[in-house]
Amino acid sequence: MSYPPPPEQPPHGGGPYQPQQPGYGSGPQQPPYGGQPGYGPQQPPPPQPQQPGYGSGPQQPYPGGQPGYGPQQPPPPQPQQPYGGQPGYAPQQQPYGGQPGYGPGGYGQPQRPAAGWGGRFGARVIDGFIVGIPGGIVIAILSAAMMPTDIMSPSYAEDVAAASAMSMGIGYLILAVIGIVYEGLMLSSKGQTLGKMAVSAVVTPLGGAGYGAGLPGGTAYTRAAAWWGAYALMGVLAFIGGAGLAGIAGIYVLLNGLWPLWDSQNQSLNDKIAKTLVVSSR
Repeated sequence: MSYPPPPEQPPHGGGPYQPQQPGYGSGPQQPPYGGQPGYGPQQPPPPQPQQPGYGSGPQQPYPGGQPGYGPQQPPPPQPQQPYGGQPGYAPQQQPYGGQPGYGPGGYGQPQRPAAGWGGRFGARVIDGFIVGIPGGIVIAILSAAMMPTDIMSPSYAEDVAAASAMSMGIGYLILAVIGIVYEGLMLSSKGQTLGKMAVSAVVTPLGGAGYGAGLPGGTAYTRAAAWWGAYALMGVLAFIGGAGLAGIAGIYVLLNGLWPLWDSQNQSLNDKIAKTLVVSSR
């Protein structure tokens, strides 16, 4: 019986035979010519990462070889996707000098400069003629109808005083009604009376909203009543105590007209009651 030849022994002092590792970037090596393959299928060891020399830069792979296992450059940071956002859409950059987005709008239109006191006084004079002419006609008719005709009567003087107070009271009440209706209608439709149109002034709510569109009806009639209502009070006081007592209400009319001269917002008293401003329409 013949025995198979013993396996080759390594040289004296050497360890067991180790197959050479393939070079960096080369394919699998063929076993040496005439050599015996190792026992069992040999798996090539995993390639070891190359350590760069001291002070050297990153290793470049050999031509045709696989990329090295050295330190890789980290990829550039990606913008994080906001929670709940749509994927794939980068945030839009605001162009240089572009207009910002429209936020919640301010209250009303930009505030115009306040109308001057001289112009407002002129507007009141014009409106006074517009309202006062028909009112004066009514007062004149009433006075003529109510005056006593018996000049020989012992009570003639007292009768004249009573008739004058009565006609004055009724006249002031009529004047107040005409003024409230006239100014309320004009302010609610145009924001201006004829007098304010002549001096280029307009009444707006406090804050400037609704410029040129007319005041709300409640605001328009409140402002009108806060001015012309003083004449109604004059009429009532005239019934009670004649012209002297009616003059008390005249103090309010005077203060109301002069108040814009020292008010920080150029408001009259009826402006403050109705929360309005008188501004220039130019």
